[in-house]
Amino acid sequence: MQQNVEIKNLVHQTALNEVDGDVAFFYSPDGADSSLIEPPNFINKYVANGARIDTIFSGSIKLLKIDAEGAELEVLKGAQNLLEKIKYITVDLGFERGRSQDSTLIEVFNFLIPEGFCPIKINKRMVVLFENNSI
Repeated sequence: MQQNVEIKNLVHQTALNEVDGDVAFFYSPDGADSSLIEPPNFINKYVANGARIDTIFSGSIKLLKIDAEGAELEVLKGAQNLLEKIKYITVDLGFERGRSQDSTLIEVFNFLIPEGFCPIKINKRMVVLFENNSI
């Protein structure tokens, strides 16, 4: 049985965030931890085009993967209007947020669980897979 699959390539030079507009982007290639949240060490700070996911995309999403070097909650808040259309979200919740290198685990759990998402798998690197129980 053949299945029709539509593939769309969407490429945006955009820093995903909770607001639309210019944002500070901290460039830190040595530790691979460039982010919207100021890391302990960075080479330069740039102004980047920031946007909410729900501003640039409106369809349904099977899997949203977020590895935002500590800005995971901001990315999720920018997807607030799409959450009911997302089946799975995987989020890297390791110790990467800001100068103090905090985890965003508690904040992300507190944000996603009331939205109907349930954690179904977590690995030793603190990457968590959430499933939307309402879909």
